[in-house]
Amino acid sequence: MSGTHDANFYLQVKPDRYPSGKVRSLRAVRLTQGRPTEPAGDTVLVKLSLRLPDAAFEPLAPEVIIVPEFQALRSAMEIEVLNP
Repeated sequence: MSGTHDANFYLQVKPDRYPSGKVRSLRAVRLTQGRPTEPAGDTVLVKLSLRLPDAAFEPLAPEVIIVPEFQALRSAMEIEVLNP
C-alpha cells in the first residue's frame, strides 16, 4: 500500500468577458468524474488529479499533495490553498 489515493476529475472553466472580448475572470461551471461528452459552450476542459495521503483523513493531521496533469496546459497554473 502506498498510503495515498488519487481522485481524478474534469473541471469546466468559463471566462467572464469584458464587452471587448478580453477575459475578466474565470468561473468553474461544472465538475465531473468522467470526461463530459458535451462540454458547455465557451468553456475550457481541464483534467485534474488530486493525490491525498491517508493521513489527510485522520483528525488533526491534514496534508494535501496536488498533482495536476499538464498535457494541454499552455500557461502557468496558480494553486491557492484556502483551508490548510
